[in-house]
Amino acid sequence: MINLKINELRIEFGKTIEIPELKKHKFKKPGLLGKLVIKKESGQTVWWSKNCKIFCFDDFYLFPNLDTSFGADMMLGTSSYLFFKGNLIKKVTFQLVGNAIAAKWITEKFTESASNLFGEPQAKSN
Repeated sequence: MINLKINELRIEFGKTIEIPELKKHKFKKPGLLGKLVIKKESGQTVWWSKNCKIFCFDDFYLFPNLDTSFGADMMLGTSSYLFFKGNLIKKVTFQLVGNAIAAKWITEKFTESASNLFGEPQAKSN
C-alpha cells in the first residue's frame, strides 16, 4: 500500500476530496504562472501545496527545510500537485526545490522505499 499523505491529508487514487478539506491541508489552485507551466490533461483540475510535508510507503518522509541557521546548502523546499478529473484524484506529483544534492539523495531513498514495496523496476532511467 502506498499510504500517501501530504500535509497529513490521506491521498487515495480514485477517491474524492472536497475543496474545504484541500484548503484545510494547505492546498490551493495554482496562479496564472503555475497554470502556464503545469502540464495537465484536458479537463483536469490541479491543486498545489508549497513547502508541504510528504509521507508514503510507511518509511519515506520528505519535508521542507527553510531554516537558514543550518546554512543555505541545507535549505530545500517541496511542492506537491494533485490532479483531479471531476472530483477524483488521478495523479499526484511532488518535487524537491532548491537543493540538487538533497534531491539526488532523496530520489535514491524514494526509489529504495518503492522497490521494497513493489519490487525492482523493469527499466531504470538516468
